[in-house]
Amino acid sequence: MFPVAQTYEGMTHGMNKLMALTRSRSWSHHGNPVAEWCFDAVEVRHPPGEPDLIRPDKPERGKTGRRIDAVPTAAMAVGGWKLRGSKPRKSGRMVVMG
Repeated sequence: MFPVAQTYEGMTHGMNKLMALTRSRSWSHHGNPVAEWCFDAVEVRHPPGEPDLIRPDKPERGKTGRRIDAVPTAAMAVGGWKLRGSKPRKSGRMVVMG
């Protein structure tokens, strides 16, 4: 398990990886309507003067009723997956991939 800060610095790596996977069509939400709704609503924000840092941001929820929960979750999962590698390791009686 990898802790991921919900800041520009913490989310940039996972968001970049997630956007690269999306552009290359290397992943899919398999038509999940909730994921589609979240990904359609998300906006990407940069801090002032730091164009290389990004994080997902939601539109004004009170006005739009939109949610983006699936996007930061996917970004954190992809970021952790890419950071830990893919070498199999043994853990007790089961094999953990990645």
